[in-house]
Amino acid sequence: MSYIPEGFKKRVFSVYEFSSIVKEVLSSELFKDVSIVGEVSKVSVKNGNAYIDLIDVDDFGKTKAQIKVIVFRNSSSKMIETLSPGERVIFKGGLNYYLPGGLLSFVAYSAYKDGQGDYLAKLEKLKAKLNEEGLFSQERKRKLPLNIKKVAIVTSKSGAAYHDILDTLKRKVPVSTVLFDCTVQGESAPKSMIRALKKAYESDCDIIVFGRGGGSSSDLACYNDEELVRYLAKSPKVVVSGIGHEIDTSLCDLVADIHQITPTAAANFILEDYQDVLMRLDDKLSELNKEYRKILSLYKTKLQVYIEKLKSFSVEEKIKLQKDRLQQMAANFSAKYKLFIQGKLNELQIKEVKLKSAYLNLLSAKRNQLEKIKGEIEKYNYSSYLKDGLALVKIGGKNLETVKQVKIDSQLEIGLADGIVLAKVTKVKGD
Repeated sequence: MSYIPEGFKKRVFSVYEFSSIVKEVLSSELFKDVSIVGEVSKVSVKNGNAYIDLIDVDDFGKTKAQIKVIVFRNSSSKMIETLSPGERVIFKGGLNYYLPGGLLSFVAYSAYKDGQGDYLAKLEKLKAKLNEEGLFSQERKRKLPLNIKKVAIVTSKSGAAYHDILDTLKRKVPVSTVLFDCTVQGESAPKSMIRALKKAYESDCDIIVFGRGGGSSSDLACYNDEELVRYLAKSPKVVVSGIGHEIDTSLCDLVADIHQITPTAAANFILEDYQDVLMRLDDKLSELNKEYRKILSLYKTKLQVYIEKLKSFSVEEKIKLQKDRLQQMAANFSAKYKLFIQGKLNELQIKEVKLKSAYLNLLSAKRNQLEKIKGEIEKYNYSSYLKDGLALVKIGGKNLETVKQVKIDSQLEIGLADGIVLAKVTKVKGD
């Protein structure tokens, strides 16, 4: 073993050694064949085995203590299949410490229900009290407003519920959203949600979506807080709640104007209601169009009757008067029509001038670009150098670059700007 500091020399255990001691202690007779009682917070069944979160809660629904209870499928207790959160249950069994996972659990082989848990009993009492006061009454429930432009979302910014609501609303509903962030579980949650609701009440939002994703009964207990429920009932805006999952219904759900089973369902309800409003508006518009055509037809009929009456009049002056009026109406219409056409022609002329100007500007710019490119190309055209008095000399079809390529009697081609001179070498001078 490596160096051990002075303070650790008394005894050093490996993890396995220490865990084995813990398991041995917990497997003693003291922890065998004992009974524990508590409230069921969560129940899940996998492969026939039941896994239960058993808790003790305080008066506010906050978990004071929790232990995992396991009931294996070979247990004689069939009552496990009927357990639900909030029930008070007595389990008989013993402690088990699982070394590889470091998990402590209570393995039960029998159980029986002991009625409602203390918290659930208090919750039912509060529920009855609020119901008697009319807070859950259908008469006080409001429908969604017709013209929803902005939606307040009261939930945690880090929760999946916020993103689910946002994604659902963005699909087809042309509304803006404002998040009022708050804590959604724990002892501080009710106060946090009340503060967020206060801001939402004072905002220019049209409705409020209030909720969070699923969790255990203790996680959702804050939505049964009396102060929070009463404050939600005072909302000046329509509240759509979506708290937890399908099986969860809190007091806040009961007091909300519209209760949906999940946050996503709450957003979908707004989406469906919005589409329903559009359909109703289309129907109303169709009805108005029918009514308009009906009234127009009626007045056409009346006008025809008046025309027939005018024809039957013997006084020519009356006919002339009506004729003049019609001509004036026609003239007014013609003048307005001509004015409209002239306006459109003016717009076209302005657009034509702008288009020509833009075209000329573009053409000029392109010409400048071509001239610039041409200049660049000219730099690499040896013909331009020939015009300046220089010559291109070749020997044997190759450019002459050094006197070393030349011998006496060599034939040279001297390229000038206006032609080629053939020359014969009579003398070679080098450096």
